[in-house]
Amino acid sequence: MNASGLLYNLTNHWGFARALRLILGLMMAWQSVLTQEWLVLALALSFAGMALFGIGACNSGACVPYRSSVSTAETEEVEYEEVR
Repeated sequence: MNASGLLYNLTNHWGFARALRLILGLMMAWQSVLTQEWLVLALALSFAGMALFGIGACNSGACVPYRSSVSTAETEEVEYEEVR
């Protein structure tokens, strides 16, 4: 990723959930430094970094179900019979 792409990710597409993840990650990091829990600090910094840089599981489009544009089944005409 070039510098302009990084700057674009840092300054755009901020929503409530992304800001909340950043705030919670920074709070976790601060608390882990105070209690000297260094493994929790690594987790907190990765949590805050994902929010800061706008990366996550859905960035690659993995959260969208795959839809095939090619139909493999042929459509058959359905005939209905009236029942009295």
